[in-house]
Amino acid sequence: VPESSWLEKLKAERRSFFPDWDKYDVGEYTHYIIQSDSFYVEIIAKDIKISRKKLKGVF
Repeated sequence: VPESSWLEKLKAERRSFFPDWDKYDVGEYTHYIIQSDSFYVEIIAKDIKISRKKLKGVF
């Protein structure tokens, strides 16, 4: 999401608690929206990897 207000709000909130966080947490965060025909998920992350691989024995 370009120019995400949610992402900017989260960065400002983080700065209020940890003023120097950007000195040790390097990288660019991005606001992603993943949508299907019945729902959507919004994610704030540096990187995202989506896979259809099934995990056996986890559930």
